[in-house]
Amino acid sequence: MKIQSAVLILPVIAVILSIQGCKRDWLEVRSSKGLVIPSTLSDAEAILNRTSIMNASRAIPLGDIAAGDFVVPPSYWSSLVPWQANAYLWRDEIFIDNAGLENWGNSYQQIYYANLVLDILAKIERNSDLKKYNNVRGRALFFRSWAYFQLAQVYCFTYSEENKNAQGLPLRDGTDLDIKLQRSTLEQTYQQIKMDLKEAVSLLDNTSENIYQPNKKAALMMLARVNLIMQDFVDALNHSDQAIKIDGALLDYNKLNLSLAYPFKENNKEVIFYTSMSYAQIMSDTRIDVNRDLLDKYEDNDLRKIGFFTMKNGNYNFKGSYLGSGVYFGGLATDELYLIRSESYLRTGDPEKSLLDLNHLLAHRYSDFKSIRDLSNVELLKRILLERRKELLLRSIAWSDLKRLNLEKETARTIKKSFDGNTYILEPNSKRYAMPFPKVVTDLGKYK
Repeated sequence: MKIQSAVLILPVIAVILSIQGCKRDWLEVRSSKGLVIPSTLSDAEAILNRTSIMNASRAIPLGDIAAGDFVVPPSYWSSLVPWQANAYLWRDEIFIDNAGLENWGNSYQQIYYANLVLDILAKIERNSDLKKYNNVRGRALFFRSWAYFQLAQVYCFTYSEENKNAQGLPLRDGTDLDIKLQRSTLEQTYQQIKMDLKEAVSLLDNTSENIYQPNKKAALMMLARVNLIMQDFVDALNHSDQAIKIDGALLDYNKLNLSLAYPFKENNKEVIFYTSMSYAQIMSDTRIDVNRDLLDKYEDNDLRKIGFFTMKNGNYNFKGSYLGSGVYFGGLATDELYLIRSESYLRTGDPEKSLLDLNHLLAHRYSDFKSIRDLSNVELLKRILLERRKELLLRSIAWSDLKRLNLEKETARTIKKSFDGNTYILEPNSKRYAMPFPKVVTDLGKYK
């Protein structure tokens, strides 16, 4: 459609430049003759339907690169681009010569188009097609919150009472690229994310036409995920419970052919919302070597050991993406919902229901599964967190979990990596858990 080509030409670098209000002549889309200016409800919907901008590569890989769940075989190290090697070793500067800027720009591009849709809708009569209007607005709000959430997990400290006045993200509300953005606080960043998601829940239908379009279940799950990070376990329980009640179907790994090169179909019944992880060579499914300490935590009758991993050239490669390919899944799926609800039940004083959820998930993941019984609360939490790490491997979750769990001494973890005869250590709550903005962004925005 002509409308799509007209409004979706803003490149990632333009979004990066827009942080400090630097608009270039080639961004003046409205002055170009022959281009259709988006103004209708259908136009707004068409913008959100561009999966190449709203879904593909909209999960940031930096956290998984840094989290320590895989090692880089020495034979591949010399071929790595600098930003990936720097993130892997938690260096003070990640982005060299502006390479890897998609780890910032993709999300702000997504935010720009979500805001564009919201601007269009503000000028439309809501009653013209109320259901469609509500769903389009709800989707735009979801996409904006998704992008801010992704950025916050990488570039900000984890949420806590101590950290809430720490620096958050530059928050863009609208499409005026001449407005210079200041950094918000972490509290403001998370409140923006929650505000968008709460409204999205009130607007979206329970189901959507496809997994590229977020629906009420997706928005509820994101609220549960956000509240888990914010240690609001009551709301995390409430929202995960509502989402599971819409549809709590799980794959039974006992019924899958796990010996296939990629055993999980892209549109399988657990997938709630599709997003792929942005490509990073260091995480290539044919190069990655899963951490042996983690691999040993998968028991012999744990079917994920077959479904997630394959041995090639002496390395344990990952094949467990819910996209059915070597592209990593970074979206939302029902298995994570059960883990959120299980942890939230436990942290709000209901270990019996917590254990029921955990056993329900694991019965779909183990052969000859024997229900877990008689665990203390401490032991149960430890098992839930272990299963999160095993189940959600390479889904853009591990870094967030490390950060939030480091707030408690009992669940904090020190990460060690060895390379070229040197040992690198990342202590709990290290300042390196908030990765630096790209230098071009810092310089142009004059951020500290």
